Formats: sequence, C-alpha cells, structure tokens
Amino acid sequence: MAYAFTVKQGLVSGIGLGGVLLILLSTYRLAIWYGSKLIIEKGYHGGDVINVLMAIMMSGMSLGQTTPSLNAFAAGQAAANKLFETINRKPLIDTSDMSGLVLADIEGEIELKDVYFRYPSRLDVQIFSGFSLVVPSGTTVALVGQSGSGKSTIIGLLERFYDPEAGEVLLDGINLKKYQLKWLRQQMGLVSPEPILFATTIKENISYGKENATEEEIRAAIEIANAANFIEQLPQGLDTKVGEHGTQLSGGQKQRLAIARAILKNPKILLLDEATSALDAESERIVQEALEKVMAKRTTVVVSHRLTTISNADYIAVLHTGKLLEQGDADDKKDNEQSLGNRKTVPIRRLAELNKPELPYVLLGSLAAIIHGLVMPLFGLLLSAAIKSFFSPPHKLRNESRFWGLMFVGLGVVTLLVVPFQNYLFGVAGGKLIKRIRSLTFKEVIHQEISWFDILQIQGFVQSKLYSAADSKLMNDEASQIANDAIGSIRTTTSFCAEEKVVDMYQKKYEGPTMKGVKIGIVSEAILGFGSCTLYCSVFLALTFAAIGVSQSTTIAPNVNKAKDSIASIFDIFDIKPKIDSSFDVGTTLVVVRGDIEFKHVSYRYATCPDVQIFKDLCLTIPSGKWESGSGKSTVISLIERFYNPESGEIQLDGVEIKQFKLSWLRHRMGLLSKEPVLFNETIRDNIAYSRQGKATEEEIVQAAKSANAHNFISSLPQGYDTSVGERGIQLSRG
Repeated sequence: MAYAFTVKQGLVSGIGLGGVLLILLSTYRLAIWYGSKLIIEKGYHGGDVINVLMAIMMSGMSLGQTTPSLNAFAAGQAAANKLFETINRKPLIDTSDMSGLVLADIEGEIELKDVYFRYPSRLDVQIFSGFSLVVPSGTTVALVGQSGSGKSTIIGLLERFYDPEAGEVLLDGINLKKYQLKWLRQQMGLVSPEPILFATTIKENISYGKENATEEEIRAAIEIANAANFIEQLPQGLDTKVGEHGTQLSGGQKQRLAIARAILKNPKILLLDEATSALDAESERIVQEALEKVMAKRTTVVVSHRLTTISNADYIAVLHTGKLLEQGDADDKKDNEQSLGNRKTVPIRRLAELNKPELPYVLLGSLAAIIHGLVMPLFGLLLSAAIKSFFSPPHKLRNESRFWGLMFVGLGVVTLLVVPFQNYLFGVAGGKLIKRIRSLTFKEVIHQEISWFDILQIQGFVQSKLYSAADSKLMNDEASQIANDAIGSIRTTTSFCAEEKVVDMYQKKYEGPTMKGVKIGIVSEAILGFGSCTLYCSVFLALTFAAIGVSQSTTIAPNVNKAKDSIASIFDIFDIKPKIDSSFDVGTTLVVVRGDIEFKHVSYRYATCPDVQIFKDLCLTIPSGKWESGSGKSTVISLIERFYNPESGEIQLDGVEIKQFKLSWLRHRMGLLSKEPVLFNETIRDNIAYSRQGKATEEEIVQAAKSANAHNFISSLPQGYDTSVGERGIQLSRG
C-alpha cells in the first residue's frame, strides 16, 4: 500500500508541477508577443518592456519560492489540528484540577454503592451492574474470583482512573469526585501485578513514591520490601540503571522495588493488585511479613489468587462476573479454595546495489531529471534572445517574437512530458527501495539474539531505526524514552502524582535537540541566502536561471544530512551478525525427543551486566516429565530456549548439545509461558494460532482454549474468538 501510494504521489506531483511550468512558460510567450506589439504599434521602447518583464519574473519567482513554506504551513496546520484537539480536550478526570476537598486526615473507610461500569473501550461488555462493597477503616479486604470478574476494576475506580457510569465510590462517606484528585491519589499506594519501572536508576524509581525523599527514607523502604540485599550486590547499588521497563532486573526484583516505592509513599490506603505474584515462595513470605507491618492500621484492598497472600485478610469478598457472590471474614472462606481463582560513512554504491533491480527506472528517471535540469538554463537563453529581438526593426521583431514565443511553449510541453515521467520513475524506484529496506531491516532485527535487544532496549530502537532513523539521536531518544515510559505506564505515573515530574524531565532532555535544530536552521538558511545572492550577481540570464536551480537545491541540504544518517543506521543493522541466528537453517534434528535436559559446568553473565556473574560452573539435570529472586531461574529458561549462549560449559537435550540442533526446530519443541503475557493487536483466534504460525484449524484453536480454561470466557464475549484484544491485550483482564 505504501509503495502504491509513493508511485501515485510521484505521478500526480509530476503532472501538477509539469502543468504549472507549461502555464508559466506559455505566459512568457504571451508577454513577448504583447511586448513586441506595444513596441511596434504604441512606440514603446524595448527597455520599458524589459523592465516590466523582469519585475513580473522576479516577483513570480519570489512567490514561487514561498511554495515550500506554504507546504510546511499546511503540514503544520494538519499536525496542529490534532495537537490542539488534545490540548483543548477537557478530561473528565483532570489531574491538574486543584479544586476539591483536601482533608487533614482520613479514616479510610471505602464504599462502592450501586456502581454501574463499562470500560470506554469495551462498551458492549458490562463489568458492574449495581455492584456494592464496603471496606471498613483499618481493615484488609481480599478480592478473589475468576479472571474478568472485576477485581482490578475496583482498584481502577478507587484510584479514579475511571469514574462509574452510575452509583458512587465513597471515601469516609464522601464521593471521590468531591476530593482534589492529586490529594486523593497521594492517600493511596498502588502495587500492580506487572511492576512498572522507568528507564532510570533504582534510587530515582523508588523516589517516585515521595517527592524530595531522603536517602535514609529510601533505604528504610527497601529494607521493608526485602530489596536491600540484592541492591547491595549490584556494582552501582542504588545508582544502578534498571533499563527500559526494568529489563535489567528479574521479575521478583522489579516487584520488590515497586513495593518499596509504595511503602515510601506512606499511604493511608494500600491497593495491592497481585503484589507478590512475581516472587518465589521464600521472597513472598518475607515480603508478605513486611507488607503486614505496613498494612497495620491502614485500609488495604488485596487482589490475589494465592491463599498465602490473603491468609491474614480481615474479610474476603468473592466476585463473579461483576457481582459480589460472597463476603465474610477470612476464617469462613479459608476452607473453600475453589472460590479463589556512532554514525559511519556509507558508500552510495552500497545503497545503489540495493536499488539494482530498479536500475532501468533509475537510469530513465535520471535522464528525465537531466532534461528537467536544463529547462531553467534554456529558459534563460530563450529569454535573452527574446529580449534582444525587442531592439530589432519592426518587420524582424514581428517574426522573431512569434518564433521565440513558440519556443517557450515548446519548452513548456517538453517540461509537461518530462517532469511526470521523472517523478513516476523515481517514485517506483524509491518506493520499491523503501519497501525492500524496511523488509530487510525487520528481517535482520527479528533474527537477532536476545542479548542484542537487551543492550539496545529495543522498543524505542526499532521504531526509530526502522521508520525514522534520522531523528533517533541520543538526546531525542532519551526524551522519547521518558515520554514512552510515562504514557505507557500512565497508571503508575498518575497513581504517584508524577505528571509534573516527568514533564520537567522531558523538557530538560529536549533542550539539546532544540538548540541543535536552531543551529541547523541557521546554517541551511545561510546557504540558501548565498545561493540567492548568486542569482542577483549573475550577468547572463542563462547563468541566472542556472543559479536559481542551485539556490533551490540548497534547501534540501538538511534532508540530505538526515538521509545520510538514516542510511548509516540502516546499514548498521544489516552489518550485525547475530551469534544466535534463528534464520540459520542448518543443524541436527531428532525423530523423537524424550526431553532430558542437562547443564554441564555452565558459566554465564548477561551482556548488559557483565559485572554480575549469574552462573559459575552450574551443573543441573532436569529429567523428562518431572529457587530467591535473581538466583537465575529465568536465566535457565532463556538458556534452554537458546535466547543466550553460555560463556562456558554446555547444555544438552537428550544427550545432544543444543547448539548442534537447528534453532527453529529446537524452539518448535518447546512451549514458553512467561509471567507477563504478550498479546498482539489482533483477534483472540489469531493470537492463539500464532504458536502454529497461523496454520491451526478452528478445532485445534477451540481445543487449546478449552485446555487453558479460556473457552467459556471467550464464548461469553460478543464477538467470541473474533474479539480484538487491543494493543498488548489491553481489552482483556490479566487472567
């Protein structure tokens, strides 16, 4: 589609430009004819006609040179439209609104009274219909139930991420809407099941919990959250960068930092949404003990599927399809478990080789461009000859004016034919080149080993390299990273009232790119001014109009530099040779796989943390059919999947070293289920079929859904298996 649009755009723009030039040159034919008529019949001097012609010509050229600026204004107006729509939008829940009640202290009693609610993105699914729940002050209430029953929705309503369609959510008997929103969220500490960390240091991530927190307060919080030990083992301690979305830490480590952040906030109300879901049993026990100390004399709402997490709850509320099925003290429910649920120069020749299949288009387009480039110098020659004829005798002037006028029209016709031809050919060649580059780049990216993604923190990298590589400078990347983190983790950002903080960080990161943009503008405009100067310094009209072409070409200088940067970044990707190449189709395959896995004297460190030794001389046997966070459990999974290779030692499957297997065959024999489920912005059917490269039959898809206990909830959706899950599965509950 993009290729077809590029070709069509080239053809249409070529016809438009050629038509305009034909009209322009035809008007000169008219001007010469009429000027000669005035000289012959009205007694005008040739100099008078020349003065008028030059005045019209120069003013016309000046107006013509405004076209790029008009295009920029049009593009800016279109972009500003969307920007001002966003800026002028009045949010129903406004975090910047400082009006509302602010109390010196609160008791912490929560009540949901006859609440009706549907998510704005899923208006066809009713979550709550007349739902009511009371959480007494200073008590702990555990919300349990099947996935999609509305547990996390209650958390969202308490934080005022959403407002109910009808009914009320009360705090100490007062509707939440009457409180100042910032103050309200400061009274609550939220810990989500997927810990959201920003791409900065551990210390700065924890300090989101409290503005201007001291280091003593931060250290006290990490002690309570059982995070001090692993932080002290890191080479840079609290100043360790966690990476994008906390990729440098294990799931349990990230969760403990999120808990420390909530503890630092010292809230009146704790909201624990599967807060210990990523922790192993021992870490969960220690963190649970710490949370119980923090929960004392605080109103706490706990969402969990684990009995250990809710064992000390004062009350348990069992939800089912948006209704309160049962409510009572914990002792009444414990017996019923069933209820729980750097840029380098790139040779142009290398780029030309990528465009080699379109060589005929490029050559013919270049020929057309040469003819197009000769138009302005020829125009100058024709104009100088026409002006000379103004001083000829009347009988000779009449014939020459007719001849030179027709020459102008002929030049316009040639232009009308050549320009669309040129733009169309270059459109075909350029469109196919872009299509090929994007395809090859994505192919190279998708086949890189996982450590490459770790190092480059791929989410921002792919977008910038693949589609706007010229703008992905370091400071731009850092500013974009802050924006991506803040918007992608908007619940965490808003729950910690960190909007102003991230805006300040974003503005500071963008000061450098802004100054650089000003510098580029000054340099490019100076070059344009020099080109314009040569126009007025030229003696002969042929040189004058050649100078026009040169001066116009200088306006594309900034784009040329961007193109060079883009080409370099693209070839950077092409030149990477992955150590673990999933496209490599050579290796051993077995007819029957028993599934015996053995680690022999394996040593390993992540490329992003070379100072931290994960495994040293590890020996482990996992027979067929048959540990504290950060100890290497997830690393074992990654090594078995060959996301990484060990530094030394070997990993065997059925007695064969896994490096000898064909990589695609090996991974097809494994099924990986991660703690953070990743769904694509497609239908439920497409997402399930993804594991079979989309070739699964309807019966296989339904059977897989039934085996995963998902068929019933899928069938209850209005569109069933054709329901779009949204970006990263946002339309579905986590369960």
